[in-house]
Amino acid sequence: MLVAILSSLEPAREGAACPRAFLQVAGRTVLDWQAQVALELGCERIVCLTQTISPQVIALQHRVERAGHRFHTIRDRLGLAALVTAADDVLVLADGLLPLDREAVRGLAERRGILTLPAEQAVPAGFERIDRDRAWAGAMRCGGAEVEKLAELAEDVDLLSALMRIAIQTGRPLIAVGNPALAPDSWLILDNVAAARATGRRMVAQRTRPSPWSAPGRALVDRLLLLRGESLIGHPRTAQASLALLVTGLVLALVSAGAGWIGTALVLVALAGAAARTGEVVAGFRASGEQVPYRGGEAARAAIDAALVAVAALSASASLWTSRVYPMLLLVGLVRLAALMRSGPAGALADDRIALILLLAGAAAAGWLEPALQFLTLAVLAVLLLRGARSRLTRA
Repeated sequence: MLVAILSSLEPAREGAACPRAFLQVAGRTVLDWQAQVALELGCERIVCLTQTISPQVIALQHRVERAGHRFHTIRDRLGLAALVTAADDVLVLADGLLPLDREAVRGLAERRGILTLPAEQAVPAGFERIDRDRAWAGAMRCGGAEVEKLAELAEDVDLLSALMRIAIQTGRPLIAVGNPALAPDSWLILDNVAAARATGRRMVAQRTRPSPWSAPGRALVDRLLLLRGESLIGHPRTAQASLALLVTGLVLALVSAGAGWIGTALVLVALAGAAARTGEVVAGFRASGEQVPYRGGEAARAAIDAALVAVAALSASASLWTSRVYPMLLLVGLVRLAALMRSGPAGALADDRIALILLLAGAAAAGWLEPALQFLTLAVLAVLLLRGARSRLTRA
């Protein structure tokens, strides 16, 4: 069994009233980032060294157990030795380590060893020196037999550092990960709030690409999110909140349409579109680090498109079906087709439901919804026809 040993014992510097492991990076604690890496490497059990059962530790325990793995908290070396047997493999991540360099971590996926960095650069960055030329990179994989030897040491020993030294004495290989692992935000020791916040901001900026202004609705939502990116985009509950807002907005839109408030209903659908875009950005941020593709955006767009047609149908009398419902259905279909067939600015604009719906809401408030539907439908159709004509000329 592969067991991960994490720690929340070391205090943060500069007056922070929490351990290093609880520093927030892009809405998640360092301990949470470490647990994610451990689970990706196949750890079936996570053991956390801690002095108190804090809310952060409890929240992490719930997430790990929901994923089908086991989670334990211990205080000292005797508790650690009781949980790990000689037959186990042990993954160790140092207190405060933010191990986001996937290539470096994969070096421990199949073999035992101790990751090292050049001491000249690593020691000033907070990593522990091994010898004159090398420093411990804060991650290693060893056997359970090394953990059992901790019971022979003094009570006040630094457990992870001692375990690393025992692994070296046992003959575990030193695996150099090189200078690239010292790149900002990919492999570093965090020990203060300012560094954690700066790292979170850079991480969000690197992983999140805002939409171009050719899709104004999506671009505006993206940039509003980036204003609070380090605390909002990476937060585990942001995706859940955006889904709840999406569903709530669509339900209220249908109720408003049934009451005859077409303008209000369209604004609510636009807000639901903003919530869907928030969920898409959050999922994209996570996927860029976890290598997991996100497929929820298309489902959200389909729900919004269906809600648009339903809003038109619920708010229309029998005499308005031909001038409101059918054009709305045709517009939605053409916009989806345009988004599939064309890239670049035109494709981005066609895929921007927020801007389209707000335009329709403004037209509805002015009493021009039906003419606006007809005009937009003809405009999208003209773009598609022009594209088809250009394609034929290019082939000729």
